[in-house]
Amino acid sequence: MGAKSFFNLPEATLLGGHEDRTFFGPRQTHTFETHWTAFQEQEMSKKSLFDLFAGNIPVIKQDNFLSLGECAKMVQILKDHKIGVYDINHVWPRVGCVGIAQTDYVHNKEGYFAKVKEACSLQDRWRDELGIDVVERVMHSLRTASGMVVRRAREEEKDYFAGVIRAIDTGIQIHADYAPFEGNGWEIGRIAAQMSWNILLNPTAGGDTFIFDRQWQAPEDDLAWRKAFPKYAYDRGS
Repeated sequence: MGAKSFFNLPEATLLGGHEDRTFFGPRQTHTFETHWTAFQEQEMSKKSLFDLFAGNIPVIKQDNFLSLGECAKMVQILKDHKIGVYDINHVWPRVGCVGIAQTDYVHNKEGYFAKVKEACSLQDRWRDELGIDVVERVMHSLRTASGMVVRRAREEEKDYFAGVIRAIDTGIQIHADYAPFEGNGWEIGRIAAQMSWNILLNPTAGGDTFIFDRQWQAPEDDLAWRKAFPKYAYDRGS
């Protein structure tokens, strides 16, 4: 599918119902290229899911995936659960987390799988104390929408961890998590496409996610844009 051109025409200041060009000057036209067929949030469906994987739309939003009551109860359990932090030599400012990321164990597969059970401790509490199995709910939603088999990634008989919990005050910088690049030699390295599933538990201002219509290229982008510090992030110019 060829790229489409979209136009962003800034609103001119109106004085007495007329455009005032004396301050801002003539109205300017801006164009940019995109592969997206729509900018609006799409509801979960088989078509929207496949469009997302194909890069034809930026985002799917599933309202009421968790109720406000469920979120509040999950946060209460989270508050008395042990929260770790990412290595500050790699991630800065500090980001709290519960769970593990494969990217921290690229060269230590045995070490990664040895940590999976412990990494599920918070999700186990949510399931046992509240009856909320977040990962299974995600898989059920994908299964229902797509009609496809959906399961956790598995290496032989060992399940991968899924569902990192992050406590963030200042946001996450631009970075890449691309399994075929970072999971070379792992089962997840054989995927054809990937997506992120973000759940905001706290009803706080913020939590916005910026999505760019640009596919990350490996290893060129990594070599060109990765920062010396923090090591996980890319320069904003990328």
